[in-house]
Amino acid sequence: MEPLQDGGDLINYIEFRSDEAHEQDPMSGDGVIGTQHSGTVESIFKELAIGMRRSDIDSMFEELAQEAIKMYLRGRGHPEHVVFRDIIGEATFEHERQDTLLRSQMFLRWMTGKDVIQHDSNARLQIFFSHRGDRGCSVHAGAPFPASPIRVTAPTARCTFIIDEGLRNLLRQAPPFCSFQTWLHGVVLDPNVYDVL
Repeated sequence: MEPLQDGGDLINYIEFRSDEAHEQDPMSGDGVIGTQHSGTVESIFKELAIGMRRSDIDSMFEELAQEAIKMYLRGRGHPEHVVFRDIIGEATFEHERQDTLLRSQMFLRWMTGKDVIQHDSNARLQIFFSHRGDRGCSVHAGAPFPASPIRVTAPTARCTFIIDEGLRNLLRQAPPFCSFQTWLHGVVLDPNVYDVL
């Protein structure tokens, strides 16, 4: 068992997987999405709903989610948000601002209840992605659309991110995924907080 040295230690310990065992969502078939797009989001998503297979859309959002999670774990201190300043207190928030281990330690503790990684075993933190809802949903980046809570299976170090319309909207914002990082930090800090961010 070893303590974390930086966010990269924890990232190396994570296994990302599609949740193939989840109950099939009626919208998760592999059909082609029709021309339902009517909003204006970043150019990369403008043609998302037209002619793409659901499996391709799901894969794309899983890659974005992986990137966003890694970016969150490499981040310093608490994400800049008034709710965190209020919950934690201004002095603690400022004191922890440059802490490079804060997020990865909180995430590890949230998933396992421990502060150390067992390097001597083949065990990994498993992050599964399960897809729900309308893949052609057109929501403007930054629009308030709460994401589903993350299902954690303790003490097995396994969680499932439900990629629904809300989470897809957070991921549409692209790097540095500020809204996603704020949402995830709220979940890790207190699973009841995510609903108010």
